[in-house]
Amino acid sequence: MGNTGRGGPRRGEGEAVISVRGLFECLPYRGKLREPRGHFFRGYLEGVFKTLLEADYTANEVECIARGDPHCKFVVFRRA
Repeated sequence: MGNTGRGGPRRGEGEAVISVRGLFECLPYRGKLREPRGHFFRGYLEGVFKTLLEADYTANEVECIARGDPHCKFVVFRRA
């Protein structure tokens, strides 16, 4: 699927930043698109957070290798 890691700036309570290098669904489009491409993984993250924390979460892809970024980065936060 890719190499994952946690990190980045510390955000508000109930948020997480997840970086993935070599995300399988974005690699074929490396540097070719203007929009993030990690839709499957974004939905996967939302489901994992919802299941584990028993609340609704949203994941936004803020960096993507399909756009030329060095990795895909997702910010996951609790829905209001």
